[in-house]
Amino acid sequence: MKNYGFILAFFFYTGLSKAQVTDDFTDGDFEANPAWMGSASQFIVNAAGQLQLNAVGAGASYLSTSFASPIENVEWQMYVKEGFSPSGNNYGRVYLVSDHSDLTLPLNGYYLQFGEAGSNDAVELFRQTGSILTSVCRARPGAIASSFAIRVKVLRDSSGLWKIFIDYAGGTGFVEAASGTDLTYTSSSFLGMLCVFTASNATKFYFDDFYAGPQQLDTTPPELQSIQINSSSEISLTFSEVVDAASAELISHYSADNNLGNPQACAVQSNGKTVNLTFGKDFVVGIKYSLAVSGVKDPSGNT
Repeated sequence: MKNYGFILAFFFYTGLSKAQVTDDFTDGDFEANPAWMGSASQFIVNAAGQLQLNAVGAGASYLSTSFASPIENVEWQMYVKEGFSPSGNNYGRVYLVSDHSDLTLPLNGYYLQFGEAGSNDAVELFRQTGSILTSVCRARPGAIASSFAIRVKVLRDSSGLWKIFIDYAGGTGFVEAASGTDLTYTSSSFLGMLCVFTASNATKFYFDDFYAGPQQLDTTPPELQSIQINSSSEISLTFSEVVDAASAELISHYSADNNLGNPQACAVQSNGKTVNLTFGKDFVVGIKYSLAVSGVKDPSGNT
């Protein structure tokens, strides 16, 4: 009886845990660890260790893998590259949540779309209910209107709040790009990608660095990487990651010697990692200045 009690308790515990999917395709294989299923003959792992569409002619190709998990406080990350200007006939989807393994059929879930008709192409999160599509949130219009290689992080909390973070340069300098709330579905069975393409783009979709699972905690503080002099009274500081604007724009967090003191103004730039400091006095040629920086945080609160 004691042994049976242990086994039952073990299965109860694992049934409550979240599934996790991690794949960077460096093993050269997408059919094991994890196993991606679907249009397998139309994909390859290329020499760069990326999953690449390798179809012939126009069509719609997909791969999916098991992701049986509740989606409270879950994180997804992926790298997506499209080597063409997206259109209504050429676009990609990454299904974060699906109740069906075949992503070409009517299903219930959520997906990111990369490409649309016209020139306002944006990364957009949709809810799919059967064949009915509803936008949840949308990032900056026109940001992926031409060929692109980006990295995306999506967070979904227990209240149904979705947040999309994007590094349009393909790195990990994520900046929040969109948010919206949708609680329609609370669990997933599969995730995957769907490519819709004409013949000329049948080999121009690339995917890499998939992660889906519990939200990953950031414990690394921002580091000051470079300083650039912009004018006789302004400098730019570039940090290793996106910084929290509220802390980065406090003049008391910066102090220079040789009678410069605190800057008069601090402004975080559009990349989220660079801060421009404007001082009330001009720099003197031939004088070496030391700048002290403290109290600058990243969005996770690391200082």
